[in-house]
Amino acid sequence: MSAICGCVSSVDRDLESASIDKMIERLDHWKADATNKWQNAKVGLGNLLLHNTPESLHESLPSFDESSGLTITASARIDNRKELLSLLTPNVSLELPDSQFILEAYKKWGTECPKHLIGDFAFAIWDDQKQHLFCARDQVGIKPFYYYHQNGIFAFASEIKGILALPETNTEKNEEWIADMLIRRYVDRNRTLYKHVYRLEPAHFMVIKDNEIEISRYWQLDPNKKTKFDSEQEYVDAFRKILEEAVACRTRTAFPIGAEFSGGIDSSAVTAHAHQQLELKKKDLSLYSMVVKDEKYFWIKDERKVIKKFCEGKNHINLVLLDKIDKGLLDALEWNTRIHDEPLREMNGMFRDDMFSHCKDDNIRVLLSGFGGDDMVSSQSRDYLNVLFANKEWGEFTKELLKYCKVTNKNPFVKGCGVALKETFRLLGWNDSFIFERNKRYDAKFLARPIQADFAERININERLAISKKIYKRTGTFQEKQVARFLLPHLLIRLELCDISARSFKMEYRYPLLDIRLVEFYLAIPPELKGKNGFGRYIFRKASEHLLSDDIIWRTTKDASSNPHIEERANKDTQVGLEMINALDSNHPYHQYGDRSKIKGIRTDKSEGKKRVRPQVTTIHNHLLLARKLEDQPMTS
Repeated sequence: MSAICGCVSSVDRDLESASIDKMIERLDHWKADATNKWQNAKVGLGNLLLHNTPESLHESLPSFDESSGLTITASARIDNRKELLSLLTPNVSLELPDSQFILEAYKKWGTECPKHLIGDFAFAIWDDQKQHLFCARDQVGIKPFYYYHQNGIFAFASEIKGILALPETNTEKNEEWIADMLIRRYVDRNRTLYKHVYRLEPAHFMVIKDNEIEISRYWQLDPNKKTKFDSEQEYVDAFRKILEEAVACRTRTAFPIGAEFSGGIDSSAVTAHAHQQLELKKKDLSLYSMVVKDEKYFWIKDERKVIKKFCEGKNHINLVLLDKIDKGLLDALEWNTRIHDEPLREMNGMFRDDMFSHCKDDNIRVLLSGFGGDDMVSSQSRDYLNVLFANKEWGEFTKELLKYCKVTNKNPFVKGCGVALKETFRLLGWNDSFIFERNKRYDAKFLARPIQADFAERININERLAISKKIYKRTGTFQEKQVARFLLPHLLIRLELCDISARSFKMEYRYPLLDIRLVEFYLAIPPELKGKNGFGRYIFRKASEHLLSDDIIWRTTKDASSNPHIEERANKDTQVGLEMINALDSNHPYHQYGDRSKIKGIRTDKSEGKKRVRPQVTTIHNHLLLARKLEDQPMTS
């Protein structure tokens, strides 16, 4: 896997010879295994290679194909290689790197080629015959792709810093993005901190020709598609087969493999399938589990018992319990300032440098993750109750309601009334938000964020809040709500953040539960297989129960926070960070946007009769990072 970059100059100006060199130099903060470029008078492509798959050990990018006049740079892992073998030219073999599969697919299908590719990819192909640049991004958005188009220059890169390396880049800030970040809401999928830098959205391709850009969507989920089998077991077997393939594709590497392991259902299932496959090959799997052992974090239950039970009796498992964090807020700030080009709107990845350091020491270049399950293939059963109510299946609704409330320890009457009200309002087309979202409290909560009042008014923050609420409002059929959740902006932003964070330690995240084959299959199966007998994630649990004990696969709660290390790091440097914000000069551009008077050093709650102290570590971190980005790239008028 690689980081990529490139630029195209307009017809009336040549490309500066040092442009690609500047982009590569800025992007190489992680010391790539190899760097290279290809360039002519109008076009330049760059690549920073991370050796990972066996085929990548002999890969050289950018790659020029003399017979076709095509040049490719790519960050890609193609998972349907065997399927493509029967469709592409006889010259293609499984020994070729993934970039060559993409190039051959482009030769055969042209701009339609992404429709035939499955995997994680971002790539650009210069077609000398057609005199255009073709770029595409995978269906989910695992691999980032940012671009810039101003004053006769088109530039792209895996990280924004690659674009900022060009001296002609307009670095004006996007004030709407800053406002959204300050109140921690998500509105845009394609905008960035920089007004003229965009992200190519997942499942899209673009063609750049004669200084014009044409962007098209090539794939989308179909909420109306149905898959029918004769029995539940057939569904379970089919789901299990796709899940096993999704895991197998993501363990294709020439290096040791690691997995994030929290003890939850998603990470447990991914880890169990990966271990089963790797053990057959006598390959080790290293598990990295962030846990706590300090009694002062009484609100976080210790998951190490579940984690250790999973490992009992298993060979080829290396368990690394990360229960002591030596780094604090300032360490994270220095790392993220160096690596990231925007304040981090998702805390996942913000403080994972300690775990990544352990992975790097163990030569891990693939880190498996169970992330994505909640967003699609292991969704909860509560929506199934709404389906039964809407279909007037009263007998089945009552049975499932009682089972659900028994499993979740909820009151059947209260839960039943809630489902009935919400579904009735939906059917009538009424707005139920005044009951279920408590709009006044919702707005007050986010307007209390540390944002300057005059800036909030000037940017019309209420309109931004309204757009965000509309995006995150659960409407439509069961399948339509699943598709909408899959497209939420925070999913994309987290994937990009984690890709860039992991690459800084010469490693990549891989997400089996976001395999599009698995996602499409799950969306098309009957709703009762997604929530049944009171359990959410029903078919997901059934497909993995042969590998996991009942108390893991059929658990309904997760005892620990997925980020317990943040609690530990919050006690280090937090007050220093707050003092750093307060010490910002009164003329600093930060004060145009952030209101430091609203940032509190700690937040106190009561939990189980004890005083709970939680520093606002993520808020302090991101305000300091925003201040540095505004300082590094001052506002233009």
